[in-house]
Amino acid sequence: MISVLIRNEEQYNMVKNYNLDCIYTDNLNLANKYNLYYEVPRTYNKLTNLPSKLLINDAGLLTENNKTIITNYSLNVANKETISLLMKYNVKKITLSVEVTLEELKFMDIVNYPIEVIVYGKVLAMFIKSHPIIKDSNYELVDYQNHKYPIKVDEEEHLSIYHYEPINNIDKINEYQKLGIKYFRFDFLDEDIKKIKKILDSIF
Repeated sequence: MISVLIRNEEQYNMVKNYNLDCIYTDNLNLANKYNLYYEVPRTYNKLTNLPSKLLINDAGLLTENNKTIITNYSLNVANKETISLLMKYNVKKITLSVEVTLEELKFMDIVNYPIEVIVYGKVLAMFIKSHPIIKDSNYELVDYQNHKYPIKVDEEEHLSIYHYEPINNIDKINEYQKLGIKYFRFDFLDEDIKKIKKILDSIF
């Protein structure tokens, strides 16, 4: 089963045409408008009236009543013990840490758990609450090797800095399936519609 994370309505209008298990977004307006899973920001304590379906980055939200919850990779789930603990909170799915390898999964015995892995996407490298200069998303960080790290700034001017190179394990989906994993996610950040269509068409 395939899920996607999108950032804007143009991306949503593209992905909605595919047979997807879940659509996530970090855009609250989109989440409310189309009843999508809302990726709750790390400043969630300032929010009220959260949508009914949540993708959470903070274990503090596990006790939210009357919510359908999926845990994100930022919770760093990397072993069966953590998975078992999270399942006690009746989460719908658990996203594994992006650092977990196929070799490590072979020893985790997770066949009967609703595990999701990210097979494509630029993952978060750093989160900064404020910056004296950067106030919008029209920036990127460039390192000495000319690697470019995209920056996304939310409404409260918090910075999310993403890795310059996307994870791309699309060709390993069959190997994941052999280990009992049924859920696979594509995180789209700044990809245009043409690229998103090409990626999704490759698996549908």
